[in-house]
Amino acid sequence: MSVCAPREVIAVIKARVATPGEMAGAKGVTTFIKTELIADGYGRANVPRPGGCRNGIKVGQRVDNDIRLHVQTRRPLQELQSRKIMMALRAAGFTVCAAQVRAIDQELHLTTLVDLVATDRHGAVWAVEVKNTTLTEHSHLQSYKQQCRRTPTLRNALMHSECNVHMLQAAFGALALAKTYPELAVAPIRSLVVVGTRGRALVYRVPASYHDASLFSRGPAVPLRVAAGSAPAPVPGGTKHRRRPAGAGAGAGATRRKARAKVQPWAQFKGADEVLAAISLSREKGTRAKPGKISHVVCRHGAPVGVALCLPQRAEKCDSKLVAHALATLTVAARAARARYPSAGPMARLAVIVRSNAVVPLGRPV
Repeated sequence: MSVCAPREVIAVIKARVATPGEMAGAKGVTTFIKTELIADGYGRANVPRPGGCRNGIKVGQRVDNDIRLHVQTRRPLQELQSRKIMMALRAAGFTVCAAQVRAIDQELHLTTLVDLVATDRHGAVWAVEVKNTTLTEHSHLQSYKQQCRRTPTLRNALMHSECNVHMLQAAFGALALAKTYPELAVAPIRSLVVVGTRGRALVYRVPASYHDASLFSRGPAVPLRVAAGSAPAPVPGGTKHRRRPAGAGAGAGATRRKARAKVQPWAQFKGADEVLAAISLSREKGTRAKPGKISHVVCRHGAPVGVALCLPQRAEKCDSKLVAHALATLTVAARAARARYPSAGPMARLAVIVRSNAVVPLGRPV
């Protein structure tokens, strides 16, 4: 088997940057799994999770960002959970080479940000999916491989458990890395999931049978009924909430909904420029993030390639009015950029998701 040294892996990843055009029309693999494989409107295994808290997503975002900065800039790790995860990987013989690596499978029209790319003692390349839970190690082991009570089987015939969903995410990362960076695929790219619990981090190697493109066959999507972070669906036989009388207390709620329906200025999203820089993009030279400015022309190596604005989270999780406002804003900005730079060609319409360290296209180039 051919060997890939960590330095070689880093050089290959830095030499190839995914373009907005390649990502146009590609769906994130996590959304694909929730809406096309689980396809029950909820997108998560319904199993007991004793002792868990509801801030797991926030913990995961902090840890992902902490590890990304550590890998990219050698900044010391700030989070205890991050240290557990990196220690578990080192103890298992893995050397982390890169973080938050964009990978695309254009045949499946799917994309992902691979949390970590690592090599083992034999030089094999691994795609690493990082997960965090507020459960204790004991509770995690009890629930992780349990079959979902609501949707027992995924559409690809695998059992629906939290473990299988995570392994599919990791396996797609390996498949997409091989398509995006063929230089790394001199030997099969493998994958693993590392889960940070309240006790320690556990490493799960993904079986070779999961690295099969047929497991990711596209199908009709079932939209999620409950948006991330909102109240859970009512339990049959549970307490019924009284309906608020028309007009009662509507003022504050209407104000909040109105605020959510507008895209916020770029300056309110700290770290947006760093997210652009991770894929070799930057705001147009000489422009500043003025307090009220929403969108900016973005360039690659000084040449304009698109326009971008910031969203608080991915489009599928945002209010529909907010997405419509973002698209309208980007369309106007793209047309203005085309008028200023007639030789630049179509302008990509991009959304910077700071909390996910991602740059995703909104619609097709204009």
